[in-house]
Amino acid sequence: MSRAAIKTGVLAGVDVGVNALCGASEFTISGISANMIDANEFGYAANNKVPDGTYDCGTISIPNVFKDISNLAQIDLEANIVSGAGYGPDEIKFRRDANSYYTAGTGGKIYVTKIGGGGMKRNGLEPTSYEFQISGALLVLRPALVSIAVTPGTPSKAIGATQQFVATGTYSSGSTVDITAFVTWASATPAKIIITAGGLAVGLATGTSVISATMLGISGNTTMTAT
Repeated sequence: MSRAAIKTGVLAGVDVGVNALCGASEFTISGISANMIDANEFGYAANNKVPDGTYDCGTISIPNVFKDISNLAQIDLEANIVSGAGYGPDEIKFRRDANSYYTAGTGGKIYVTKIGGGGMKRNGLEPTSYEFQISGALLVLRPALVSIAVTPGTPSKAIGATQQFVATGTYSSGSTVDITAFVTWASATPAKIIITAGGLAVGLATGTSVISATMLGISGNTTMTAT
Protein backbone atom coordinates (compact mmCIF):
# COMPACT_ATOMS: atom_id res chain seq x y z
CA MET A 1 0.00 0.00 0.00
CA SER A 2 1.44 3.33 -0.99
CA ARG A 3 1.63 6.32 1.23
CA ALA A 4 2.20 9.99 0.49
CA ALA A 5 4.25 12.46 2.43
CA ILE A 6 3.05 16.02 2.71
CA LYS A 7 5.24 19.10 2.95
CA THR A 8 3.78 22.56 3.42
CA GLY A 9 5.47 25.91 3.38
CA VAL A 10 5.95 29.17 1.52
CA LEU A 11 7.08 29.04 -2.08
CA ALA A 12 9.01 32.07 -3.30
CA GLY A 13 7.63 31.65 -6.80
CA VAL A 14 7.27 29.51 -9.90
CA ASP A 15 9.12 30.25 -13.13
CA VAL A 16 8.28 29.08 -16.64
CA GLY A 17 11.51 29.55 -18.58
CA VAL A 18 12.92 32.87 -17.45
CA ASN A 19 9.54 34.48 -16.74
CA ALA A 20 7.90 34.55 -13.32
CA LEU A 21 4.59 32.72 -13.21
CA CYS A 22 3.46 33.66 -9.72
CA GLY A 23 4.54 35.44 -6.59
CA ALA A 24 4.73 34.16 -3.05
CA SER A 25 2.15 31.49 -2.26
CA GLU A 26 1.40 28.73 0.19
CA PHE A 27 2.05 25.29 -1.25
CA THR A 28 1.99 21.58 -0.48
CA ILE A 29 4.11 18.78 -1.90
CA SER A 30 3.04 15.14 -1.82
CA GLY A 31 4.91 11.99 -2.80
CA ILE A 32 8.40 10.63 -2.28
CA SER A 33 11.31 13.00 -2.65
CA ALA A 34 14.77 11.46 -2.45
CA ASN A 35 16.36 14.86 -2.98
CA MET A 36 13.35 17.06 -2.44
CA ILE A 37 12.82 17.49 1.29
CA ASP A 38 14.19 14.60 3.34
CA ALA A 39 15.13 11.30 1.71
CA ASN A 40 15.08 9.22 4.90
CA GLU A 41 11.50 10.05 5.73
CA PHE A 42 9.94 8.89 2.48
CA GLY A 43 10.01 5.50 0.81
CA TYR A 44 6.87 5.00 -1.24
CA ALA A 45 5.40 6.62 -4.31
CA ALA A 46 2.16 8.55 -4.14
CA ASN A 47 -0.61 6.66 -5.92
CA ASN A 48 -1.29 9.33 -8.55
CA LYS A 49 -1.75 9.05 -12.29
CA VAL A 50 -0.24 11.26 -14.95
CA PRO A 51 -1.17 11.59 -18.65
CA ASP A 52 1.58 9.34 -20.02
CA GLY A 53 1.28 6.71 -17.28
CA THR A 54 4.91 6.95 -16.21
CA TYR A 55 6.17 6.83 -12.64
CA ASP A 56 5.00 9.79 -10.59
CA CYS A 57 6.89 11.17 -7.62
CA GLY A 58 4.31 13.59 -6.33
CA THR A 59 2.32 16.74 -6.84
CA ILE A 60 2.96 20.37 -5.94
CA SER A 61 -0.26 22.22 -5.17
CA ILE A 62 -0.20 26.01 -5.18
CA PRO A 63 -3.47 27.72 -4.20
CA ASN A 64 -4.40 31.37 -4.46
CA VAL A 65 -1.94 32.34 -7.15
CA PHE A 66 -2.32 35.81 -8.58
CA LYS A 67 -1.47 35.25 -12.22
CA ASP A 68 -0.75 38.04 -14.66
CA ILE A 69 -2.95 37.41 -17.68
CA SER A 70 -0.82 39.78 -19.77
CA ASN A 71 2.32 37.66 -19.21
CA LEU A 72 3.23 35.66 -22.34
CA ALA A 73 4.65 32.80 -20.26
CA GLN A 74 1.36 32.62 -18.40
CA ILE A 75 -0.60 32.46 -21.66
CA ASP A 76 1.70 29.70 -22.91
CA LEU A 77 1.20 27.77 -19.68
CA GLU A 78 -2.59 28.02 -19.99
CA ALA A 79 -2.41 26.71 -23.57
CA ASN A 80 -0.31 23.75 -22.47
CA ILE A 81 -2.75 22.97 -19.66
CA VAL A 82 -5.60 22.77 -22.15
CA SER A 83 -3.62 20.56 -24.54
CA GLY A 84 -2.28 18.30 -21.78
CA ALA A 85 1.31 18.84 -22.91
CA GLY A 86 4.13 18.16 -20.46
CA TYR A 87 6.96 20.52 -19.72
CA GLY A 88 10.60 19.49 -19.68
CA PRO A 89 12.49 19.54 -16.35
CA ASP A 90 14.30 22.79 -17.13
CA GLU A 91 11.21 24.69 -18.24
CA ILE A 92 9.52 25.05 -14.86
CA LYS A 93 11.40 26.02 -11.72
CA PHE A 94 9.92 26.09 -8.23
CA ARG A 95 11.89 28.77 -6.40
CA ARG A 96 12.61 28.08 -2.74
CA ASP A 97 14.11 31.54 -2.29
CA ALA A 98 15.80 34.20 -4.36
CA ASN A 99 18.87 32.04 -4.99
CA SER A 100 17.80 28.39 -5.20
CA TYR A 101 15.02 26.38 -6.73
CA TYR A 102 13.56 22.90 -7.18
CA THR A 103 13.19 21.34 -10.62
CA ALA A 104 12.48 17.88 -12.02
CA GLY A 105 15.48 15.66 -12.65
CA THR A 106 16.75 14.83 -16.14
CA GLY A 107 14.21 12.91 -18.21
CA GLY A 108 11.20 13.91 -16.15
CA LYS A 109 8.18 15.92 -17.15
CA ILE A 110 5.94 18.35 -15.34
CA TYR A 111 2.19 18.32 -16.04
CA VAL A 112 0.11 21.28 -14.95
CA THR A 113 -3.56 21.24 -13.95
CA LYS A 114 -5.56 24.36 -13.31
CA ILE A 115 -7.56 23.42 -10.23
CA GLY A 116 -9.35 26.68 -9.59
CA GLY A 117 -9.93 30.16 -10.91
CA GLY A 118 -11.49 33.48 -10.19
CA GLY A 119 -12.67 36.68 -11.79
CA MET A 120 -10.55 39.55 -13.02
CA LYS A 121 -9.00 41.68 -10.32
CA ARG A 122 -7.22 45.00 -10.30
CA ASN A 123 -4.03 45.54 -12.34
CA GLY A 124 -4.79 42.62 -14.67
CA LEU A 125 -4.31 39.95 -11.99
CA GLU A 126 -6.55 36.91 -11.73
CA PRO A 127 -6.55 34.55 -8.69
CA THR A 128 -6.28 30.88 -9.55
CA SER A 129 -4.73 27.63 -8.31
CA TYR A 130 -2.46 25.08 -9.96
CA GLU A 131 -1.21 21.55 -9.43
CA PHE A 132 2.19 20.65 -10.89
CA GLN A 133 2.59 16.86 -11.16
CA ILE A 134 6.14 15.53 -11.49
CA SER A 135 6.42 12.45 -13.69
CA GLY A 136 9.39 10.20 -14.36
CA ALA A 137 11.89 12.05 -12.14
CA LEU A 138 12.42 13.21 -8.60
CA LEU A 139 12.31 16.87 -7.73
CA VAL A 140 15.81 18.09 -6.90
CA LEU A 141 17.08 21.25 -5.25
CA ARG A 142 19.53 23.18 -7.38
CA PRO A 143 22.37 24.84 -5.44
CA ALA A 144 22.09 28.47 -4.44
CA LEU A 145 24.24 31.24 -5.88
CA VAL A 146 26.50 32.43 -3.05
CA SER A 147 28.73 35.09 -4.58
CA ILE A 148 29.87 36.70 -7.84
CA ALA A 149 33.45 37.57 -8.73
CA VAL A 150 34.17 40.14 -11.45
CA THR A 151 37.47 39.93 -13.33
CA PRO A 152 39.90 41.37 -14.24
CA GLY A 153 40.37 43.38 -11.08
CA THR A 154 40.93 47.17 -11.32
CA PRO A 155 41.96 47.36 -15.00
CA SER A 156 43.11 50.64 -16.56
CA LYS A 157 42.41 51.46 -20.22
CA ALA A 158 42.96 54.41 -22.51
CA ILE A 159 39.85 56.37 -23.46
CA GLY A 160 38.17 54.58 -26.34
CA ALA A 161 39.78 51.21 -25.58
CA THR A 162 37.51 48.33 -24.55
CA GLN A 163 37.70 45.93 -21.60
CA GLN A 164 35.81 42.62 -21.47
CA PHE A 165 34.74 41.70 -17.94
CA VAL A 166 33.90 38.18 -16.79
CA ALA A 167 31.46 37.27 -14.00
CA THR A 168 32.04 33.98 -12.18
CA GLY A 169 29.37 32.64 -9.84
CA THR A 170 30.20 30.49 -6.82
CA TYR A 171 27.40 28.16 -5.68
CA SER A 172 26.60 26.53 -2.35
CA SER A 173 27.90 23.22 -3.75
CA GLY A 174 31.34 24.78 -4.12
CA SER A 175 31.18 24.80 -7.92
CA THR A 176 31.99 27.86 -10.02
CA VAL A 177 30.28 28.83 -13.28
CA ASP A 178 30.87 31.52 -15.89
CA ILE A 179 27.67 33.59 -15.68
CA THR A 180 28.87 36.58 -17.73
CA ALA A 181 25.95 36.29 -20.16
CA PHE A 182 23.32 36.03 -17.41
CA VAL A 183 24.18 38.84 -15.00
CA THR A 184 23.04 42.45 -15.22
CA TRP A 185 26.06 44.68 -15.85
CA ALA A 186 26.23 48.28 -14.67
CA SER A 187 28.68 51.16 -14.45
CA ALA A 188 28.29 53.49 -11.46
CA THR A 189 29.62 56.44 -13.50
CA PRO A 190 28.39 55.98 -17.08
CA ALA A 191 29.55 59.48 -18.05
CA LYS A 192 33.12 58.18 -17.68
CA ILE A 193 32.78 54.44 -18.45
CA ILE A 194 29.89 52.56 -20.04
CA ILE A 195 29.33 48.80 -20.18
CA THR A 196 27.20 46.63 -22.44
CA ALA A 197 24.79 43.82 -21.47
CA GLY A 198 27.56 41.35 -22.29
CA GLY A 199 30.16 42.91 -19.97
CA LEU A 200 32.17 44.88 -22.54
CA ALA A 201 33.22 48.25 -21.11
CA VAL A 202 34.71 51.34 -22.78
CA GLY A 203 36.06 54.57 -21.32
CA LEU A 204 34.48 57.84 -22.44
CA ALA A 205 36.28 60.31 -20.19
CA THR A 206 39.17 60.30 -17.73
CA GLY A 207 38.20 58.85 -14.39
CA THR A 208 37.22 55.71 -12.46
CA SER A 209 33.92 53.83 -12.17
CA VAL A 210 32.67 50.85 -10.20
CA ILE A 211 31.67 48.01 -12.53
CA SER A 212 29.08 45.63 -11.06
CA ALA A 213 27.48 42.32 -12.06
CA THR A 214 24.18 41.34 -10.42
CA MET A 215 22.03 38.19 -10.56
CA LEU A 216 19.32 36.93 -8.20
CA GLY A 217 19.96 39.81 -5.82
CA ILE A 218 23.68 39.00 -5.47
CA SER A 219 26.34 41.39 -6.79
CA GLY A 220 30.06 41.43 -7.39
CA ASN A 221 32.13 44.42 -8.48
CA THR A 222 35.48 45.86 -9.38
CA THR A 223 36.71 49.25 -10.59
CA MET A 224 37.91 50.38 -13.98
CA THR A 225 39.96 53.47 -14.76
CA ALA A 226 39.90 55.37 -18.05
CA THR A 227 43.08 57.32 -18.82
